[in-house]
Amino acid sequence: MNNTNSSSLQLSIINSLGKEVYRTNSKIKSGVMSFDVSKLSAGIYFLRVNTEGNSHVKKLIIQ
Repeated sequence: MNNTNSSSLQLSIINSLGKEVYRTNSKIKSGVMSFDVSKLSAGIYFLRVNTEGNSHVKKLIIQ
């Protein structure tokens, strides 16, 4: 994200069965956001990021 203004962001992590296992909503003021996945089991997940008008899905591997 290259916005100079803060924007709303919704982040979801979905497991391989399609169940949402993590969700957070926040305001982003810079292009960096941290979140804790230490409670999730090792495996392959999908990271879905929704911003104002945009949606992206990426594979997330937790070891």
